[in-house]
Amino acid sequence: MIYTVFSTTDSPYMQWQSELLEYSWKKVGQPGDLIRLVSTDDPDSVPQHKYARTVATRQWKIHPFTGDDYAPYNKPSSLVEWIYRERPN
Repeated sequence: MIYTVFSTTDSPYMQWQSELLEYSWKKVGQPGDLIRLVSTDDPDSVPQHKYARTVATRQWKIHPFTGDDYAPYNKPSSLVEWIYRERPN
């Protein structure tokens, strides 16, 4: 299985960008699954897509041990959470 995985927050700006990526992914006929990892504090309200599957993950922009505020922490933590939870091939 081929996975195209990308991570975002639940902001309206990221929603617009995700819809454009989904359109491009479908238009070129990319095989496999398109997975959007959404870092959010409200997992019940993650946006849905026509082709991409959305997966809610925990916010990690504030590091739990050091306390630094750094939004890029969400990317690796979302990926690890998704891999651990779903165990993709």
